[in-house]
Amino acid sequence: MLTVGPRDPAHEALARAFYGTCQAARFDSRYSELIEQSLWDKWTFLATLAGATTLFRGTIGDIVATANGTALITAMFDECLAVASVHGFPIADDVRSVSMGRLTEPASPMTSSMLRDLLGGSRAEHEHILGELVRLAEAKGIACPLLQAALTHMRVETANSAKN
Repeated sequence: MLTVGPRDPAHEALARAFYGTCQAARFDSRYSELIEQSLWDKWTFLATLAGATTLFRGTIGDIVATANGTALITAMFDECLAVASVHGFPIADDVRSVSMGRLTEPASPMTSSMLRDLLGGSRAEHEHILGELVRLAEAKGIACPLLQAALTHMRVETANSAKN
């Protein structure tokens, strides 16, 4: 799914033309009038998914099957939501609900590409997804210990891989 929309109103015609091309090609896409909000909606979900699955090295189902898994995923998602909100992009209740449903679905085989990269020895996008979110949190004084733990884990794994 590709979400298309202009960050600058001057580019609306270009964004709509590109969206039209996607539709004509039957590419799974949607148009967003508020693309920045759409980006934050996705980022909060993705950072939680990637952070949890890499930190715990398992699927969503594996994590929520543990005694504290759902609470930890929820707390990590709450950290992401706080960062989004303080930066002017609060996540709507319906988006939160859908995200939480996916992030806490029992027996879910869902994982993140970041975990697949980690396990496969490939470069991962942790600095872009987790690192930038942690930086934005710290800049506004938002506590994010679970995001920091996930980022630290990925940095240690990356450094150790470079040694081998």
